[in-house]
Parts: sequence; structure tokens; C-alpha cells
Amino acid sequence: MSKRDEMRGAIQRRALDAIRLFSASMGDRAAAEIIRANAYSLSRQVAEQCCGEYEFLELSDIMEWRRVRIRR
Repeated sequence: MSKRDEMRGAIQRRALDAIRLFSASMGDRAAAEIIRANAYSLSRQVAEQCCGEYEFLELSDIMEWRRVRIRR
């Protein structure tokens, strides 16, 4: 599994959690159910957009910096 795949998976999991939390707190139950039914597809699209070429490089630099900083 490549670094990009790992990041895409991590972003998708976080987006899925956020979408589910948001839909659970919505007042409009019909709209919330539609969002819940499409949560996986929505989170996948968010992850794909975040892992475009430039965003991937920027995120991987941040992760590398964080990894080096935590080791100290």
C-alpha cells in the first residue's frame, strides 16, 4: 500500500465519521437519511479531492514533519 493510499484511507475514515456525526445532529430527518445513505460515497469523494497531486505532497510533508517532531 502506497503512502497516498494510506492517506486517502485515513482521510476517508475521518470524513465518514464527520458526515455521520453531522447527519445525526440534523433536524431534517429526510435529508439526514439521504446523507447517511450516501456517506461512504461522499467520504470517498472528499478523500479523492484531498489526495490530488499537490494536496498529497503538502499533506505528506506535514505528516513527515509531524513524525520527525514526535520522535524527539
